[in-house]
Amino acid sequence: MVVPCHAVWSLTGNPAMDISWFLNKFQRGEPKLYLEHIRRAVEFVKSESRALLVFSGGQTNAAAGPISEAQGYWLIAERLGLWERDVKHRSTTDEYAVDSFENLLFSICRFYECVRVYPTRVKLFGWRFKESRFDFHRLAIRFPSNAFEYIGVNDPFPADFGRTG
Repeated sequence: MVVPCHAVWSLTGNPAMDISWFLNKFQRGEPKLYLEHIRRAVEFVKSESRALLVFSGGQTNAAAGPISEAQGYWLIAERLGLWERDVKHRSTTDEYAVDSFENLLFSICRFYECVRVYPTRVKLFGWRFKESRFDFHRLAIRFPSNAFEYIGVNDPFPADFGRTG
């Protein structure tokens, strides 16, 4: 299971509030939506005893220092008390991805690093509008379509905004 991350959390403060993040102007108001991505993925992993959750996102903001997007998401799950049963031990981070292609590719590689086999299925939780983009990336790395599922959790803008993948 993959959650592509979008920004760096400051590791302090309320993760639902903009002030607790290193955001670009266009990301204002999005942190509450990031929390939905985290919650949905963790809930799924709770129901799948063999799933590994990978939060994917590198050190994308110089002002944040050596904190990755993925580290922040993992720590938010901990802060919110989402780690039930053995889910915490079946969750990891990819600390290097800086775009959606790398989110998919590096998460598959991180899965291999953790369990020494490649995933037979990938389920990705992200922005609705990016579904076609991730399908294109899936095709580029030749991951089978019948083993890939994209879960569009929400969007960072109104549905009628007219933006496409």
